[in-house]
Amino acid sequence: MKDFKVDVVLLTKNSIKPCLGECVRSIYANVPVNRLVVVDGGSEDGTIEFMKRFPKVVVVEDLGGNRATARQKGINMVETEWFVFVDSDVILSDNWFNEAWKNVNDHVGAIQGFDNLIGDKSVSDFADAMAKLRKHLHKTPKEYPAFTGDVLIKTSIVKDIKIPNFLHYYEDQYTRKFIRNKGFKWVITQNPSCYHHSKMDQMIKDAFPSGFLQYKIGHVTALKSIMASFTIIPKVIYAFLLKRNPSMVKILVRFQLSHTSGVLKAWSSQKR
Repeated sequence: MKDFKVDVVLLTKNSIKPCLGECVRSIYANVPVNRLVVVDGGSEDGTIEFMKRFPKVVVVEDLGGNRATARQKGINMVETEWFVFVDSDVILSDNWFNEAWKNVNDHVGAIQGFDNLIGDKSVSDFADAMAKLRKHLHKTPKEYPAFTGDVLIKTSIVKDIKIPNFLHYYEDQYTRKFIRNKGFKWVITQNPSCYHHSKMDQMIKDAFPSGFLQYKIGHVTALKSIMASFTIIPKVIYAFLLKRNPSMVKILVRFQLSHTSGVLKAWSSQKR
């Protein structure tokens, strides 16, 4: 492993805030970087100038693109046997690559680090409360969501992927499904992990279109989404009793209702 290096693909667009400096330093400290491929959507806040201070950086423009087109361009640029996707709002945990590599075998196509939400207290409070509730009920999630903010991927498996351009959301789910359809595992670990700066205002803004697309790609049904809208109430009540964060209640209910509205819009358009 001494001479083993990987390309790292970093997606950016006006990414100085909240943590670009910490993000990039965590990459160089915890990943054996061959090249840092920066796919930029047209930053105007000094992101590119900042990135050019670092060694082995290659900048690829994706003007007018989105998450789907940026990830596709990043994959097309990769030259190493394995590569790492990192989002600009995450900070990698210590020894990230070495911990991820422990999960590599002939049957594994990707290793996803655990996503620790930080930043917006409403999001992190709710996530912590739900983790406590699952532990109390002795339940574990059937499956954690796919997240390409910190994931190690075997390049040969995805070199022929064509991520649909309209997938500004859930391109990570599409990528996981693509890898699994080729017969490889997508492993999600507790260690390594990343610290992911959550932005609740952006999540609420994205809730309707993401619900619409989530239904379109078959990741959620209308019935399941409606049930989630009903169950969000007892969940946020439990979370409030635990965290005493009133803004969390309003934000999470608003997010779920908007997401379900997007799902139902997609469902009704399909029925016409």
